[in-house]
Amino acid sequence: PDKRQVDWLLTMAEVPAHLLSVLRYLELQGLITDGALPSADDLIAMPDPVPADLLERELRRLEKLPEEHLLILEMAAQCGQSFDGADVAAGLGEPRMTVLSRLRQIELTDGLIEDRDEDDRFSFLMRTSRQALCQRTLARRSAAAAGGEGIAELARAFHAQVADSLRERFYGESPGEGRSVSGEKIYRHLSKAGPARAKQAPDWALVAAQQAAQLFSWKRAGFWADKASDEIARPTELQQDQIRFIQAQVLFADGGQAQRDEARELFKDLIESPHVDARQALLTWFEIAYEEKQRSYLEELQGSFAALKARQWPEPYMAETVAFYEILVEGFMQPRGDANTLATVE
Repeated sequence: PDKRQVDWLLTMAEVPAHLLSVLRYLELQGLITDGALPSADDLIAMPDPVPADLLERELRRLEKLPEEHLLILEMAAQCGQSFDGADVAAGLGEPRMTVLSRLRQIELTDGLIEDRDEDDRFSFLMRTSRQALCQRTLARRSAAAAGGEGIAELARAFHAQVADSLRERFYGESPGEGRSVSGEKIYRHLSKAGPARAKQAPDWALVAAQQAAQLFSWKRAGFWADKASDEIARPTELQQDQIRFIQAQVLFADGGQAQRDEARELFKDLIESPHVDARQALLTWFEIAYEEKQRSYLEELQGSFAALKARQWPEPYMAETVAFYEILVEGFMQPRGDANTLATVE
């Protein structure tokens, strides 16, 4: 393992016995392949593992629950530590109110989940419970390969139906009002819905990136934009430009000099794209170049103004943006003196 992997292991396990529990947990989750640990980035992104002895104790406790409760809980665990009752209902193909009634019964009798907002949103009370349920599904999936229960097919069908329900709700909302359905959630369900449906997931990574950018969550926007860039097999021109635009925004927000330089080049390349906010690309290109006050950047702008002014911009304020920055740059590049300053102001 590299240093970052070792650091993660040391953070998770203070004594050798804990380290063995962590490694066993990773093995049970199928995350150790050919004796190799997951990458450091994957380790850091995953939830804290539950010690093996606690996991086994919780598994024994789950075995005592009614089978109909276990099925709902296992499918809910597929959705995350917190989950929407409507998503579980969609995945199971059952009426929403029927599933909500069962979830509230589970809440009262089994003490594993809690309805925190008196609505559709539930949470597992303990991480241990959710990870034990996920482990139970994995164990039954292994049994299915040997002719046992078909939980693997059920789990894939569940994720496919949740994804379909979420997509229907996504497209039914008005973009102008801000969509409440998470592209990230759709991506995660499609990626677990079997090989054929998983091919549709990367397009939703781009949606997740756009939603994160709208919230100015630049770290998350960068993560999902990079994922979309890596996973979309044949991106369209629209997708390429939208990914690059988000990556440029992330680089600009980061604030480092190298990142700002890269962002400046990306924004400059995108000012003619019909697929992004061209005015924002133009304005940010000018802003970075002017704020740096480097002569080479300002000379580059000076050499661009004539062609930019000659363009037929889709909106008049884009031409005004060009004219504004032309005045700023010309004034800055002139020799200092009262006469030159007065001429620039006029």
